[in-house]
Amino acid sequence: MATTLQSETYAGTVETIFIEGHTDNTPINNGMFPSNWELSTKRAINTWRMMAKVRPDLDQLQNKTQQPIFSCSGYAETRPIADNATAAGKQANRRIDIRFTMSPPTEEDMSIVKFVHGRLEHHE
Repeated sequence: MATTLQSETYAGTVETIFIEGHTDNTPINNGMFPSNWELSTKRAINTWRMMAKVRPDLDQLQNKTQQPIFSCSGYAETRPIADNATAAGKQANRRIDIRFTMSPPTEEDMSIVKFVHGRLEHHE
């Protein structure tokens, strides 16, 4: 991932990479996790740690404003992708999402975007 993000194709275009932890809607309250918020956040942090263990250079990646591009957050059960009424749905909701936010296009890029958009409008 680090090599790809530093490549000429993507250099300077990635604003943030969010590692997001999620849970099902079953409440948790134990000595390690007082709620699903802590559990989901810990999932995100553990994912980051595993990634950084394999590629220690990930923590050196910065966006064009020289800020680190990786961020971890937990959403508990607030963003389900499946029905929590079923075992399969609960399992699907216990997940990690990795979301990329790209920098806005430059003026030069906008000319390409406008060109492609115009071509697509003619084919509708």
